[in-house]
Amino acid sequence: MNLKLPFCYFIINIYFFPKQKQQPFDIKPELPIQAKQWLHKYQITDYEQRLFGICWSDSQERLILPVYDCERLVYWQGRTFKPITKLNPKYLNIRQSGAKNVFFRRYGPSNSVGSKRLVIVEDILSAIKTGRYLDSLALLGSYLP
Repeated sequence: MNLKLPFCYFIINIYFFPKQKQQPFDIKPELPIQAKQWLHKYQITDYEQRLFGICWSDSQERLILPVYDCERLVYWQGRTFKPITKLNPKYLNIRQSGAKNVFFRRYGPSNSVGSKRLVIVEDILSAIKTGRYLDSLALLGSYLP
């Protein structure tokens, strides 16, 4: 299931090569209670869940946080709620083949357009939250490429 997003505002500096991996094929927008509670704990609203295409994969048993360049998937992060082991890490971070320098960007409210401020954060959820007020950019890690 490919979730359609209303407009493109997620990625900057992307380069593609022909072959791409895909997110799990069994994704669905309905989340189990545990995943929904976890998002609410981080103050991610149901509206933001739908807006950013946050979904669930039964086969992976993970919450999927996708990153798109328009409608093209370039990265996804999967968060498990099962016990953490070497074979089952808490997070899977999957960059699609050929995607380089991937960032998640959320533009702030319309009154911040033209603002010279940009909040740089490490992760997708922080970018969603700070993007409510100012333009934000998630590095999807802890270093600048």
